[in-house]
Amino acid sequence: MKAVVKLVNQQLDEIKEMLPTISDERAAILLAVNAVSDQLYKAAELKETKQENEHSNKTE
Repeated sequence: MKAVVKLVNQQLDEIKEMLPTISDERAAILLAVNAVSDQLYKAAELKETKQENEHSNKTE
């Protein structure tokens, strides 16, 4: 859990550095949206890899 808190704080700091006038609330929302976006991207990558592996196994 400490690693998660550390990463969240680092990312919030990065957002506030890029957008100095952003409120804490909006920065947190942006961080949450980015996290969900990353999760969806990783899920799509995983699905594609699984499909490639299944196809590879069928052709062997």
